[in-house]
Amino acid sequence: MVLPGVLGAQIFYIVDGLSGLQVYSNKKAFPKLELGDVVQVTGALSQAQGETRIKTKTAEDILVISKGNIPTAREFTGEEIGEDQEGGLIKIQGTIIDKNSAGFVLATSFGEVPIVIKKTAGINAREIIPGLQVVITGMVGNSTAGYRIMPRVQEDIEVIGMDELAMGLSNAENAPKESTPYAKATAYAGGGAALAALGIRRRKLIVNGLRAVLFVLGKGGGNG
Repeated sequence: MVLPGVLGAQIFYIVDGLSGLQVYSNKKAFPKLELGDVVQVTGALSQAQGETRIKTKTAEDILVISKGNIPTAREFTGEEIGEDQEGGLIKIQGTIIDKNSAGFVLATSFGEVPIVIKKTAGINAREIIPGLQVVITGMVGNSTAGYRIMPRVQEDIEVIGMDELAMGLSNAENAPKESTPYAKATAYAGGGAALAALGIRRRKLIVNGLRAVLFVLGKGGGNG
């Protein structure tokens, strides 16, 4: 499903139905592979940071049996991404609410999902900003921080719209330090409203939003 070098120099992914496995070679010993190849892999079953994988020793441990069709992603409509989807290719829709060095955070109907952008995938994420509504296709991986989705190519990130409330929330969180206390308070109060509208529970912003509301009320009360 994912060729060696795309999501890591020493790994590739095979799938069988909804779930799959990571195939790992410490020496990067892989035969020539193409997407859709039906393979037989021989190796030791193990785990790395919670993710199940097969460790191979030589390229001969990976045998191409036949050529097949490239599997398509399955739309995820469950309540929580977990072990049943690990190693599989899924498609999920949501709103980007945060961006970080590893990728970004996607707010979905069932909660927040980390989207990890691997440098080896060659995806340009500079224009991915909070507030964008997107459909993400990617492999489900596991780590010590929990399950995450890893897009494979640029086309795995499809922008379908913009959520102005989510964008306002992000702007409030990243308000410039030189802003006046009143301006910051107003921004955070607006961010709190956006938060409620999106149904997203984020402790830091909720606390800041409450402080902002108290500050605004105090300024208007005359004696506060």
